[in-house]
Amino acid sequence: MISQVSFNSQEQVRIEQLGPWPPKLEKDITNSLSSLPLAQDMGKALFFDTGLSANQQISCASCHQPGRFFNDQQALAQGIELGIRNTPTLLNTRFKRWYGWGGATDTLWGASIRALLNPHEMASSPKHLENFLTKRPSILESLQSLPEWRLTNSPQDKLVIISKLLAAYQEQLISPESEFDRFRKALMNQDIEAQNQYSDSKKRGLKLFIGKGNCHICHTGVLLSNNEFADIGLSYFDRKGQIDKGRYQGIKSLKASPFSSLGPYNQDTSNNSRIQAQHLVLKHRNFGEFMVPSLRNLNHTAPYMHQGSLNTLDEVIEHYSNLDETRLHTDGMAILKPLKLSAQEKADLKAFLKSL
Repeated sequence: MISQVSFNSQEQVRIEQLGPWPPKLEKDITNSLSSLPLAQDMGKALFFDTGLSANQQISCASCHQPGRFFNDQQALAQGIELGIRNTPTLLNTRFKRWYGWGGATDTLWGASIRALLNPHEMASSPKHLENFLTKRPSILESLQSLPEWRLTNSPQDKLVIISKLLAAYQEQLISPESEFDRFRKALMNQDIEAQNQYSDSKKRGLKLFIGKGNCHICHTGVLLSNNEFADIGLSYFDRKGQIDKGRYQGIKSLKASPFSSLGPYNQDTSNNSRIQAQHLVLKHRNFGEFMVPSLRNLNHTAPYMHQGSLNTLDEVIEHYSNLDETRLHTDGMAILKPLKLSAQEKADLKAFLKSL
C-alpha cells in the first residue's frame, strides 16, 4: 500500500537530526575503569548484589530491573524507604550530560554514589561497603588486581572505586534500534518499500512531533532529549507536601559534591569534562525545572514525569494538549503552549511515540 504521508525537505532535515542510532560509545574520561571488561564484569556483579545496601535487601537492580527496561514501572522509587521521585531507566544513560531529575551530578559514577548513600534508596556508607567486601572474598580478590584499588587510602576512596565499577557496567546498557530508527534510515536512503512498513498514523504523529507540537525542540538529537531541564507546569510539591526545588537544588548539590566532574575524583587529565559544570550559573528560573527525559523506549517506562504523576501516554499527551500556562514560570519556556490536539492527532502522536 502506497503511503499518503510525505515529508518536505525541512521535515527531513529535522528527522535526520534524530539519529543515527546508536551513537558511538566513547570511553568515560572521568573514570579510568570505563570500558575495561574486568571492571564491567565486576560492576555487573555489584549491580545485582543486595549486600551493598544497609539492610542487605536492596540492590541497584531492585529499582533498575532488567526485565522492566531498567526501571521499576512504579510512580515513586521504593528503596529502603519510599522515595519522592520516579525511577529513570538506565538504558542509554552513558549518553547523558546530567544525572537525576534535578541533575545533582554530572558523572555516571557520581550518580551511583548518590544512590548508594541516599537514605531513601540504599542507605549505605563507606564503612558499610568496607564490611560488605569482607564477606565477598571473590570480589575483593578481583579488586586487588586493579591498580586503582591498590592505591586507595580511605573508605571514601573505596566507595568511589565501587561506584566507578558500577558505572562501567551501566554504560554498556544501550537499547536496540527502534521501529522509528528503521524508518528514519529508510527515509534517508530513499527506500520506499522500507518506509511503507511504518504506518501512516506514525508518520502523521512524527509530523506533529517535528511540526505543530514543537516536541523536537526539547526532545532532540539521537537521545530524543536536549539533556537539559524544563518547567512543564507540574507540581513542585512532593508526596510529603514539601517543595521539590528540582534543577535549582540540583545545581547547588552538584557544586558542593566531591563526586562531580569538579571534584577530586575526576580522572580526566584535561579540563574538558569540567567545562559545562564550571559554567553553571544558578538562576531563579531553575526552581521547579526537571530533567527532559529521553523518549526512547517510552512505551515501556510508564508512569511518567519526575513524580510518576502521569500513568499513561494518553495522560502525557493530554497534559500538553491542554497545558495550563498559568502554572509555568513567567520567565519559563515560551515555546510551551496548549497544543489543542484533535482526537485523531492524539492517536497519531501516541502511535509515533510508541515506535520510539
